[in-house]
Amino acid sequence: MIKKFIFGIAILFTANACQQTKVEPNALAYFSLKGFIDEQLKPIQLSGKSYLKIVKVNDHFEIKKIKSVDLSEDLTSFLSYDINKKAWKNSFAKDSDGVNQIVNYTAKEDYIPVKKCTISYEGKSIIKVRLFIRVENNLFSSVKIIDLFPSNTYSYYHTQQVKGLKKQVLFIKTIR
Repeated sequence: MIKKFIFGIAILFTANACQQTKVEPNALAYFSLKGFIDEQLKPIQLSGKSYLKIVKVNDHFEIKKIKSVDLSEDLTSFLSYDINKKAWKNSFAKDSDGVNQIVNYTAKEDYIPVKKCTISYEGKSIIKVRLFIRVENNLFSSVKIIDLFPSNTYSYYHTQQVKGLKKQVLFIKTIR
């Protein structure tokens, strides 16, 4: 009887040891920029609409009509600023302002170029995602401000100052 009891306990431990706890490998710690952009890409790819793209480099303006495919490429390029990179895990502080319906993710580490990600809501809907990126070293400084809107449009502001050269300013805005 004792042998059967010990054998039963041994089987329970063995069966329990073989079970793996479910761990979501892609669990996101912060706001998913990839998820937001993927949601925006679905209607863009289905529509054949064209967009206006305004580009200003220093003092030179250019306005051109772009296809939805080009807009998709532009939005996909912003995925490099997703704050859910494995190397950046636990590197952002989250704070919320319920009155103004804003959630901020602020970098705790200096080496992370994405200094802040701000999500603005209206009710439960996202109305704007803002990324603030800054890189500074002995040779240059660079600041980027990217605003993504659920209307499939964005604005991109980038300044770069290389030591000994004139400051460069790039502004891009898409209009539906």
